[in-house]
Amino acid sequence: MVGKNSELIIFELSHLEEVLPVMETLRDRQTVIVNLEKLNPSKIQRVIDWISGCTQAIDGQVIWLGELSFMFAPSTVKVKVEDSKKSSIAPLVQVS
Repeated sequence: MVGKNSELIIFELSHLEEVLPVMETLRDRQTVIVNLEKLNPSKIQRVIDWISGCTQAIDGQVIWLGELSFMFAPSTVKVKVEDSKKSSIAPLVQVS
């Protein structure tokens, strides 16, 4: 039996309005992967700030997976990263 907290939800955002379901999923203590490649470049920083803030509020982790892909994990999930990507930031994006 797979529990709700063991699910990994993947979001591919293209509009700001799609951020709320991501944050609700995190608030429910589920891990999410967010791909921002289809999002307007001028909105990327704002989206990362919002989701990162939500992640910090639940004592979670932000893991950079690639140029515009991030994993946000709640404190109930332990993520081990073999290299320096844990809490790292894409060169063009700042996570606060």
